[in-house]
Amino acid sequence: MLKVLLFGALEPLTGTAEVLLDVPDGTNVLNVLAGLSARFGRRFRDVVFGDGGENEGAIVLVNGAPVRFGLMEKRLYDGDTLSLMPLYEEARE
Repeated sequence: MLKVLLFGALEPLTGTAEVLLDVPDGTNVLNVLAGLSARFGRRFRDVVFGDGGENEGAIVLVNGAPVRFGLMEKRLYDGDTLSLMPLYEEARE
């Protein structure tokens, strides 16, 4: 299982601080983020990816280590933890 920790504006958008995903070993970070965006919607995607492209809106960590903006191909494995920390707080409606 992959554990995804959601911080800041992502927690109220999703209604949870943690998501457990059963993904095949070797799935990359970008595919997981795309799947979460499909599950939680456009606002989630905008907070995670921002306006300018891949990963401008959130800090992404795998097992506590940062994933560089252009390296979303990092592979994930059973037991990994993916943390998403928005760089900004979304205004509440």
